[in-house]
Amino acid sequence: TPHKLDRTLLKADRYYAIRESEAPVGYFLMAQDESFYIDPNYVGQTYTLTAKNQPISYYINKVNTDGEPVAGARLAVYDSSNVRIDEWTTDGNPHQLSGLKQGEVYSIEESSAPAGYYASSKRVEFTVNSTSLEDQQNNFYVEVTDIPIEFYVEKIDESTKQRLGGVEITLQSEAGNDIAVITTSDNSAVKIPGEYLEAGKTYRLHETKALDGYYYADDDMTFTVPSTVEEAKGQKSSYFTKIIKDKRIRYSVAKVNEETNSNVAGATLGLYADPYGNTLLHSWVTTEE
Repeated sequence: TPHKLDRTLLKADRYYAIRESEAPVGYFLMAQDESFYIDPNYVGQTYTLTAKNQPISYYINKVNTDGEPVAGARLAVYDSSNVRIDEWTTDGNPHQLSGLKQGEVYSIEESSAPAGYYASSKRVEFTVNSTSLEDQQNNFYVEVTDIPIEFYVEKIDESTKQRLGGVEITLQSEAGNDIAVITTSDNSAVKIPGEYLEAGKTYRLHETKALDGYYYADDDMTFTVPSTVEEAKGQKSSYFTKIIKDKRIRYSVAKVNEETNSNVAGATLGLYADPYGNTLLHSWVTTEE
């Protein structure tokens, strides 16, 4: 409702100013005074002055370390008295906060992060301390950054330590449920897609396809993703690369004299891919060595 000024406070042919000393919650303080003039020639004139307030709106962006939007994070905003004033799940777009108080310090807390990210371990604070949106110079955008979860796997020859490419490793949950298949490379360790990993959870690496000439890995490898960024930083870098070793298949075939058990030279032998001798893989002539 417009406030009516007592006419005894005003005189003709004078300038006056309206100054705001305190803005209502959710609005910036008026950036400048609103002045007006009482014209002595307009006897009986009614003056109406409108003083406008700009609403306070902050936008919260959830991003990764590359500045890309992150959806699926659970965020909450608290005032300086630790009262929660808003809570939401990010959807990849900036979230608008309204009804903020100028001069108040607010904090943003992340209660859970989406798969592939560690949750922010510390609250992010911001202060509404400017007089208008123009003075803010785009500082009314607050970013909360998530650190990606990064694990790698590589397969090596147990003896030579050389990487083995083409081996299929299945990422499984702790209960043994299949999540994804990862194919190793002989050039470098292969990154496990982050969207399959969640902070604080335990996983298994199970070899499902070995290279010809190698045994399957004896046991599954298990690992646990750190629960927080601080816990992850406390681990050695080698913890995040899982190395699985395979043993070569080695068989020796000797042709011997049944009575003397000495080696017999000149026999032609063949290795077949089936018990019926249909597919020949390799043949050779025996020696006395």
